[in-house]
Amino acid sequence: MGLEDLYQVANEMEATEEDGIEHFRLLSHVYYLIFARTSKVSDIQKAVHRAENALAVTAVASEDYTDCLMDLIVMLVKKYELTVAPSDLEQAILGAEEMATQKHPDQAIREIDLLKLKTRQALQAGTRQELETVTSMLAGAVARVKEADLDLPMLVGKCRKQGGLDGLHLYMAIKKSEEELAATPHDDTKRVYLLSDMASFLCMKHRLGGSLKDLQKGSKLYAEVLTTISHDHPMRATITQNLSRSYQDSFGKTRNLADLQMAIDRRAEAVNATPNDDPDRVEKLRALATMLTTSDSSNYNLGNLQLLIETEQNGLAATSQDHPDRSAILSDLCTNLGNRFDVTGNIEDLHMAIKIGREAVEKTPPGPDRGVTLSCLAAALARRSRITKDFNDLQASISLSEEALGLYPGSDQTRAKLLHDLSISLYDRFDLIRSLDDLQRAIELNEEALPIIGDLSNLKSDSVIIFSTLAFHLYEKYRQTNDPYDWQKAIEAGEILLSTIPQGHPARPRIIGYTVLLFYTRFERTESVSYIDRILALGAEMLESSSNPRIRIKIIKWLIAVVLVPNNMMEEASHMMEIAIGLLPSLASPQMSQEDQQRIIASYSGFAVLATSITLKAGKDAYHAVRLLELGRGLIAGLRFGTRSDLTDLREQHLEMAEKFERLRDTLDLPDPSSRDLATVDTDQTYLKRINQVHRAGLEFEKTVSEIRLLPNFQNFLLPPQAEELMAAANLGPIVLINISDRCDALIVEEKSIRSIRLPNLHESDIGKYVKLLNQLRSYRSSDAIHQMFNMLEWLWDTAVGPILNDLGFLDTPSNDDWPRVWWIPTGDLSLLPLHAAGYHFPRSANANTALDRVVSSYSPSIKALIYARQNLREDNDITSISGDAVLVSMDKTPGHSDLNFAKEEISVLEGLLPGHIPRVKLERPSKQAVIERLKSCKIFHFAGHGESDPTNPSNSSLLVNDWKQNPLTVDSLVKMDLRQISPWLAYLAACSTSNNSAEDLQDEAIHLAAACQLAGFRHVVGSLWEVSDRYSVDAAREIYTTISCGKSVSLGVHRATRLLRDITSKRDGWRSTELVETVESDQETEGQTPENRDSRRVRPEGYQKSNKYGIEKSDPFVWAAYIHVGP
Repeated sequence: MGLEDLYQVANEMEATEEDGIEHFRLLSHVYYLIFARTSKVSDIQKAVHRAENALAVTAVASEDYTDCLMDLIVMLVKKYELTVAPSDLEQAILGAEEMATQKHPDQAIREIDLLKLKTRQALQAGTRQELETVTSMLAGAVARVKEADLDLPMLVGKCRKQGGLDGLHLYMAIKKSEEELAATPHDDTKRVYLLSDMASFLCMKHRLGGSLKDLQKGSKLYAEVLTTISHDHPMRATITQNLSRSYQDSFGKTRNLADLQMAIDRRAEAVNATPNDDPDRVEKLRALATMLTTSDSSNYNLGNLQLLIETEQNGLAATSQDHPDRSAILSDLCTNLGNRFDVTGNIEDLHMAIKIGREAVEKTPPGPDRGVTLSCLAAALARRSRITKDFNDLQASISLSEEALGLYPGSDQTRAKLLHDLSISLYDRFDLIRSLDDLQRAIELNEEALPIIGDLSNLKSDSVIIFSTLAFHLYEKYRQTNDPYDWQKAIEAGEILLSTIPQGHPARPRIIGYTVLLFYTRFERTESVSYIDRILALGAEMLESSSNPRIRIKIIKWLIAVVLVPNNMMEEASHMMEIAIGLLPSLASPQMSQEDQQRIIASYSGFAVLATSITLKAGKDAYHAVRLLELGRGLIAGLRFGTRSDLTDLREQHLEMAEKFERLRDTLDLPDPSSRDLATVDTDQTYLKRINQVHRAGLEFEKTVSEIRLLPNFQNFLLPPQAEELMAAANLGPIVLINISDRCDALIVEEKSIRSIRLPNLHESDIGKYVKLLNQLRSYRSSDAIHQMFNMLEWLWDTAVGPILNDLGFLDTPSNDDWPRVWWIPTGDLSLLPLHAAGYHFPRSANANTALDRVVSSYSPSIKALIYARQNLREDNDITSISGDAVLVSMDKTPGHSDLNFAKEEISVLEGLLPGHIPRVKLERPSKQAVIERLKSCKIFHFAGHGESDPTNPSNSSLLVNDWKQNPLTVDSLVKMDLRQISPWLAYLAACSTSNNSAEDLQDEAIHLAAACQLAGFRHVVGSLWEVSDRYSVDAAREIYTTISCGKSVSLGVHRATRLLRDITSKRDGWRSTELVETVESDQETEGQTPENRDSRRVRPEGYQKSNKYGIEKSDPFVWAAYIHVGP
């Protein structure tokens, strides 16, 4: 009979009103059979309860009384073996004493059974004298029943058969083993078996209540055996598993995480040594999963968590659809996918967890276990609702948790966990709708759970989590009500947790997180500096912690903003900031999808620029500041730049390590598994395997990078450039990073120095105002808009670009056409403004007070991006020496958007300008796939069409090809291409906003189409900061390609084109003509359109307004300042 059938029988019997001996006894046997399958305390407890009912309704003189009493004793002993609760053993002994007083042919056997139980009791809690007394009595009783030679083989057999729970046999077996080991030479092959038996007996003794020394001695003997036998020895898997069990028992006593990790490692070895077709493999897999689940650190040790999920996945694959254990495995897998999400932030884990959780609920029969399964699904839905803000997910989570509680009326640890899980979901709902009723009930649920979990002395994870959650909820209630009573209860709970939970415990950082809030609240009320001292001490502890980096960064960020900076403690703030910035790259792990990376990194927007500002305030040098910016900005792109960097040196010196790195990188570069695939795959097949493959590769990748950094001369592998590398990157011209925070500085990297200059007139608030103004001007362009645009360019010159160029010594227009170069790396909102166009353009002064008249400007997301682009430089450094196709794309008609009359003309002009040795591939209105295929073999990619910037998810910004609605050519699509092998030369994106990332929280990530092309492998990219003019795009392209066709640089071509457009529009209309009126911007092509009123290549921004006039493009900086060069 299967487990589901047994549950059904039990439920049907419970539903009846029968109360006779046979009913209760049969029901106790059913629960005992269920327990034999599940090994759960709750099941054996029900068996004991019904056995007690049967005995209670049976007369002492009845023939059934003895049988009922024997049932109860057996079940109590089994329960004791699980709980080691003295009360269970005492009750069993009372029953055995009653049995021993009854006259029966087996009287002597009953006496032995009683003495066996008393031996267990003595082993657990008695003195050595009591143990000697009871074992002596037991020996006499055995002798009266049957005389036998108690040699070691017989004792071993009895101990193994009875699980070591016969105190007499165990005691004598240990004694005999010690004697034989002492008499056996070290080179005797029999010694291995003697050591194994001795270790086994010592561990058995510990489980019966022996000392920790017994267990440690047993572990040591098992380890000695493993060092003695070969890897293919038939005993190795068994010994390894036994050693794992001993370490697990040790962890149960000491809570030493090192013991737990040893237990996990040994158990994993035992599983790996078991063939796939071994019938014991499923049991071993589940044992390993159980051990991993008990780990207090499993939520933070990603390696263990990954092993746990793969173990459960393998167990799932080994069970049939109707296997009684399948629902339990599904439920565990649902939980642990959620735990992995907590560590990695990969939302695909949540989607998968929910699908698996729903299958688990479907397969779980009625009964208490269904409540646990419902709770697992509820937790996964709650996690997802926190990310997606989907109120339906949250409501479903609360409903499932309520149902789970109703199915589990007991008062054990499981119910405590169910109470806690519901409290978390109720708090989430409070956080959304601010209902104090939800918060109050969350507090009450955790208060109900407290008596169940007991005190914190055993440091069990559930106890710690429930207690700390209650403390946090009390603090939150205080914030809402300002009731001192709530604050007092919260601070008391926090103090208890801090004094009880040791440093290094995985739950401690969360406790510190809200305890510092409580201390700061007390400081504000009392102004006692002792609270500040405690806060700083806890902050220092966080710096040394190895816990979840997101929690650590959050706490450090709060400490700096609220405590350190307001109190002018810049040295301390700078030190903390450096550590926190060092943690940022770990948030964007390589196994995450780009969308998940964006979501997590957006939470830390502006952190790197704040750190840089504080570092400079603390008096540290410019190199430190540059290093912080390089480490804390462009995290997503940095991963790609790093993994796609040149490995020539590594390959030459350590070929095997380079090949391993490349293999893992290629695995991580495979298309991300998407939740869209969930409907078409089995939970234990392709989808879950692919997710696990990515996570496993990510972990191995990080481990490999750490190993490479241990090699000579590779200690800085994939880390920000050192000072020498930074200065070497400035060999063609200075690199200027402009840090925007509460103070603004230019960090200037030159060939022989790294220095900083203050920009006292540049203010973050002003930059924000001009960015907002620019967006408005783009939506409604008028003569006044042109005037304001020039005012902005002049302000940029006065506050930033002018002082920087003056400091660099670039004071005038070069007379010999030998233009100096500058690479701009702006941060924050400044990245949306045209530094290259800053200045006083009309009338132009003799001092050439414009960037265009002094230097050739290029942009780069970071210095590491610039170094990456230069690594791809080969012999074909200009267009005259490249060999490969020029892919020329024109989108004169785009579904859903206005026509572009000049797109085809632009392509025709280019055909005539490109050198004759370059094959032309013209694509008119192509599909995404057609473009992708041609990119794989091209050297030049020119796109003339519409572009679309996505302000909410910049990785979805796209070039609009013919099938853009169904299959868009997005940033994400381009980033995933790896064209380094063909080293494409130029991507020219004649579309709108291809270098603009308007996602406010991701501006320092440079997630836009131009950067995507650079990541794909293009050395040079021509992009745009906003909409480009359809008509003037032809003039710009003609000038750029004319320049590069003469062997000149792309950057010079963009520079010349910008100056040309400025001059053309000036000559045609003069300076800031007040007669200029708005251009006609038609949504659809109409008969008789002229070049002067053609549409710009953009998707209309929100707020766009049409006009029935014309002429705005002339004398318009929106035309000539739009183009930029990105690259070396």
